Amino acid sequence: MKKSLLFVALCAFAGQLAAAEMPAACEEYKKVSYEFIDAMEKQAKAQGNKEFSAEATKKEFEADYASIKKLSKEEQEVACHKGTAEVKEITNMLKSSGLLK
Repeated sequence: MKKSLLFVALCAFAGQLAAAEMPAACEEYKKVSYEFIDAMEKQAKAQGNKEFSAEATKKEFEADYASIKKLSKEEQEVACHKGTAEVKEITNMLKSSGLLK
């Protein structure tokens, strides 16, 4: 029993270390992605669209983000910079077309 608890504690600690090791670019990617999802939810609610689920979209993002965590640091940084640029581009495009406020 004690060995099992120790194993669980070590796994949790290792998970925290892995999360802490993500490059700053990935934290920015996560931040802009969540802001975009929240903006989409707000817009959907304003338009009466009850089908958009921010929680489901965030879960999808988290699954994709988890795959980035498996990459090398260099690959993580490249993927996160690319993701951030894409989210910002989509956000600007939707704002300029009036589909997002």
